[in-house]
Formats: sequence, C-alpha cells, structure tokens
Amino acid sequence: PRWLISEMSVNLFGGELPQNRFLRTCEIVSVVPPRLPLLLAISLARVDFDAGEIVYQMHDYAFNMFLVLSGTFADVARPTHGGGFDEIVLDAQAKDATTLVGSKKRVAEKMPTMTSLQMVAKAGMQEFVSRTAAMQEVLAQASEAATATTSRSKSQLSKLNDL
Repeated sequence: PRWLISEMSVNLFGGELPQNRFLRTCEIVSVVPPRLPLLLAISLARVDFDAGEIVYQMHDYAFNMFLVLSGTFADVARPTHGGGFDEIVLDAQAKDATTLVGSKKRVAEKMPTMTSLQMVAKAGMQEFVSRTAAMQEVLAQASEAATATTSRSKSQLSKLNDL
C-alpha cells in the first residue's frame, strides 16, 4: 500500500536518507515519489569512514556515488574559473601547502597559491622518503590509513556478501 511505502521511505537509515541533499535537490525539480528512496536503499551499502580518511582519489574509477548521511565529506580539489588544484601537497610543513583538517563537524581548508608535485616510481620511493625526513611521518600515516581502509572495506563487503 502507498501509505506504507511513504512511511518506510521517511524512516530509511534513521530518517537521514530522505534528508540527503541529492534527494532534496530532486524535490526542487519534481515531486519525488516515495518509492525512489526505497529503490535507492536497496542498492545502498552503508560504509563508515574515520575523520580525515581518504575515500576517493584523483583518477579512481567513478563506479560509486556517495550519499553523505552524517558528518562531512570534503574535497580538496575544487574547480575554479582560473583552473584548480587536484592533488594534496605531501609536505605539510611547506608554506602555502594545502591542508585538510577533518572532523565530524567541520573541515578547514587552505588552498595553495602554487603547488608543484612530482610522481615517484615505486622502486625509488624508499630513497625519496629517506631523503625527505619531513615527509616520512605523513607518508607513514597515509599508508596506515590506506591499509585500515582496505581491511575495513573488505570486512564490510564480506558482511554484505553474507546477507
């Protein structure tokens, strides 16, 4: 019955899904049928991320759509009229470096006036890191975060597959 579908769609994900900006934007254009959030919910998998964790990186395949239910999903690269910046500077101590401070309530960003990055082959990475003491801690934290994300994602996917 229609009344049950309407009631169910309002309560999805603790009432957070119908309040998502994606669905609210759809309401501006047209009436959102109650079945749309239900159809989305069938395809959605809830994934929790830690503050400051990298979820999506430049050049990743865009196979996912992220609907943020709570917290902040920030991007460092933002297009501007004069172009934009698409990478994070690894040396956090550098003047004019891009910084990203994430928490559940706020994200502070400082975009660089000029940034220069170089790609380093995996074989030369150890030598590169050993020469750059300031980057060792940043790279170690990024590596630990990537490992934690991978293991948590595998765990969450295995739980979904068990359903």
